[in-house]
Amino acid sequence: MAETNGTAVDGIEELPPESPTERQIAYAKELGIRIPAEATKAELSDLLSCKVDEDSKASPKLLKLADEYGIETTQYSGEGAVYGRIFTALSASSREHELAAWFAFNVLQDRLGSQSTAVASLNDPKINAVASKLVADTKAMKSIKRYSDSTLLWFGERTDRDGYTRQGGSKRTAAYKYAADLVDAEFGLKAATEKSPREPSRSCTAATPLAPAGKSGISISQITIIVIVVIIAFLVVF
Repeated sequence: MAETNGTAVDGIEELPPESPTERQIAYAKELGIRIPAEATKAELSDLLSCKVDEDSKASPKLLKLADEYGIETTQYSGEGAVYGRIFTALSASSREHELAAWFAFNVLQDRLGSQSTAVASLNDPKINAVASKLVADTKAMKSIKRYSDSTLLWFGERTDRDGYTRQGGSKRTAAYKYAADLVDAEFGLKAATEKSPREPSRSCTAATPLAPAGKSGISISQITIIVIVVIIAFLVVF
């Protein structure tokens, strides 16, 4: 605007980040949060949200993916919070392809059964190929938009360390089923996903689960045979 008015622009000065408010600091102390030295207003806001929402810290990989979409985060952003910001931003009508790519990326992670994938960027050609087919399908896109913010953290049910079962995004939707077929075909995952379905993460200190009934060391048929042998031995001796 200044250039169009004939005013020369020497450069753009970036404003320093805002400092935390007194209210934020007081609330953080009340919650027992240790405030990092020189923390900004945005960083302390993320620390507060992470504590209140019982969120886990976002990984560097997730923060990088958010940055690709121009989503503002901090080093203290929570995983669920970042997922929510991405989904909200991409829900704009002008960003359908990006939303489809984000959805495809998360379906890929679910199909692989791990948060670690071979896809390092959302600009991956295979992810974009899947996204293009999703965008071309009106039913699939409507289905994707029915998901909500952080539900793409995982699909199906997951049991946390405390034994609580939490519900993630549905696997029964038209979007998931179609995206899963496309991802399987594009990445050649069908055989792999049938053999190694994704399991919920566990703590290394979690108690070992009890074996299901009928799958212990001795089966019912084996017990029956032992009983019969004992009876025969008894009859022979006496």
